[in-house]
This record gives sequence, C-alpha cells and structure tokens, in this order.
Amino acid sequence: MKLTEMNNNEILEMMLSLSGQDFTEVAERAEDFEYEGVKVTLVDSYGGEGDGDTYYRVYKLINEEDSKDTIFVKFDGYYSSYNGTDWDNEECFKVEPEEVTVIEYIAVENG
Repeated sequence: MKLTEMNNNEILEMMLSLSGQDFTEVAERAEDFEYEGVKVTLVDSYGGEGDGDTYYRVYKLINEEDSKDTIFVKFDGYYSSYNGTDWDNEECFKVEPEEVTVIEYIAVENG
C-alpha cells in the first residue's frame, strides 16, 4: 500500500512495526532510520522544559521506491516538569507542511 493512501491507524501500526518499539520510543525517536523501503526522518520537534506544556514531533516518511509517495506524520503530546512527556491517546496524524505568517508584538522604547 502507498504511504499516501494510508489512514492514521495504518500509519501508526507501520511506525511501530518499522522500529519494533513501543509508542513512546517511536514518538521520541530522534535519529533517522530505514526499514523495508521506508525512510523516516525527524523534521520538526517542539516542547520540553521551558516551552510550556505543548510538545510534538513531526516525521517525514519517504517510500524509497517512489519518492513522490511521501507523507508527514505528527505525534502530539504535552510536557510537565513532574512527569516529562505524555503522548495524547497514543495516536499520530498525517499532516502537511504549510507556511504561515506569524505576528509578534515587540517592546518599543519610549522616546
């Protein structure tokens, strides 16, 4: 089955089988790996101590036989200083990168 045709549950099952690990180890994996023609690369990560409770990781999965068969997968969770990272319902979601404009408010000096 093509990666782009898989649903979230199928993707999670594949991620678990690719690494032979439990959910937490898959979601927190930092190094790239390959297995049975699928290359998995961590492309984004946010959260942890000092970043509030938001925590996530995004991986890029590439079918090495067809590079157009590529998906991005996000693992959502939250971070707490007393418990570390907890992963929401042990689920992952297909996501797509999208550039967005962010407005920030910067302090100005009184002249």
